[in-house]
Amino acid sequence: MKIYVSLYFLFFFSLAILISCQQTSNQTEYFSNIEKNSLDQKQAKELEGLSENHNYIDLSLSTLTQQNIEKEKAAKKLVDARKERIEIEINNSLNYSDYVNVAKFARDTKHNKGEKIFTRLSFSIYDNWNECSKFKSKDEAQRKFLKDGGPYKDRFNLDPDGDGFACDWDPEIYRKLSIPND
Repeated sequence: MKIYVSLYFLFFFSLAILISCQQTSNQTEYFSNIEKNSLDQKQAKELEGLSENHNYIDLSLSTLTQQNIEKEKAAKKLVDARKERIEIEINNSLNYSDYVNVAKFARDTKHNKGEKIFTRLSFSIYDNWNECSKFKSKDEAQRKFLKDGGPYKDRFNLDPDGDGFACDWDPEIYRKLSIPND
């Protein structure tokens, strides 16, 4: 009985060795083919001079003459693209700041900043700080305010205190200007 067990063991052991050797030879063939293919691809890339990084020139894979050829091709494409470019000029003469003079408004008013002159609703759907933050400067906010009918109408709650000056705009700087008589 022990002899049969040892024969079975020897048979399965030799079978396992044969199978593993077969797989090893197949794997060696497979990996050698991969290495050959990758070498062929590297040689083809060296001839192209381009990497896989979005068609940028890879300076490590090409010679100086190949780089110059690619540079000339890129320069020609750039010249062709510039020839096809269309330029459009926009006339920005219609700007709301052209029609509103904040300096004249400041000189025409005599009341102080924060002095309530105009009536305002106690509730507005627009937040004063949020609306004022949309402008680059306080002068720009005042121009928009005056253009939209301010200080009598305050649709966007730019002047919640009712002094006629939007977004804490101060007219004193314009009142101090000296204006020559014409």
